[in-house]
Amino acid sequence: MVKLNSGYSTLEYLRTDDGSLTLRDTIKNETFHSKFGALAESRSVFLENSGVLGRLRRNQPTRIFEIGFGTGMNFMLTALAAREHCCSINYVAVENQLLPDEFISTILKDTFPCGDKSIEATETAISQLRQKPSAASDRETGDHRSDSEGCTPVCYNINEYTRLTLLIQDAQQTRLPEQSIDAIYLDAFSSKNNPQLWTQEHLKQLHSLLSDGGVLATYSVNRQFREALTASGFQWHKHRGPRGKREVLTAQRAQ
Repeated sequence: MVKLNSGYSTLEYLRTDDGSLTLRDTIKNETFHSKFGALAESRSVFLENSGVLGRLRRNQPTRIFEIGFGTGMNFMLTALAAREHCCSINYVAVENQLLPDEFISTILKDTFPCGDKSIEATETAISQLRQKPSAASDRETGDHRSDSEGCTPVCYNINEYTRLTLLIQDAQQTRLPEQSIDAIYLDAFSSKNNPQLWTQEHLKQLHSLLSDGGVLATYSVNRQFREALTASGFQWHKHRGPRGKREVLTAQRAQ
C-alpha cells in the first residue's frame, strides 16, 4: 500500500496490493475499497457474488442498483463486463457526496484500459450531472464534499450495452419501483461512519426493490447488520472474502 498526494487535505490516493488505486478519507479514517486490492474486492464482492457476472454470461439483461457510486470502480467494472458479454445492463447509482472529477477520472484511467470510450462517456455523464442546479450551487461554494441532495438525475448511455442513471442524494430518499432490481451493490461507508444505510428501515426499502432471485451483495458481515437483514425479510449467506477479508455476504428475499 502506497500513499500518494491527492491535493486535497481530506482525501489521499492509495496504491493497493493488487496494483489498483483507491482513496482514503482521512476524516472518516476509511478507504473506499480494500487496501489489499481495490479491483479484486470490486470484482469478487460485487460483480461476482451479486450474480451479475453469471447473468451477463447467460445473456440475461440485468438491472443494478448501487448505493455509494464512490470512485466509479464497481460501475466501470460492470459496464465493461456487460460489453464483453454483449448483454445489456441498466445501472442506477446513488451518491450522497459526489467526488471531484479528478479522483474519479484518475482512478478509472489508472485501473481500466487507457482511452476506453466508456470512461470518457462516464466523465461526460458526471459533467452533465454537475450542471444540474443544485450541483452547480455546490461547485460555486468550493466545497468538494458538500451534500447535493435533490439534484435531478442524469441518464446516459455509457456504451452500447450500458445505461447509467446517476443520482446525487441520500440513498434513503431514492425511490424505485418495487421488484425492479436484479442486483444491489451495497457499498456505502461502514456502519460506524454511515449507520443509517445499514439499518432495518433502509434494508426494508432495499428488500422491496429486489426481483425474484435478486441478490444484495456487500462486504459487511457484522452481527447487527445480519440481524437487521433477517428482520427485514432477507435470507443471508456468508462467502469467502477476497484477500484481507475473511468473509463477505449476500442476501436474498426469504422464501
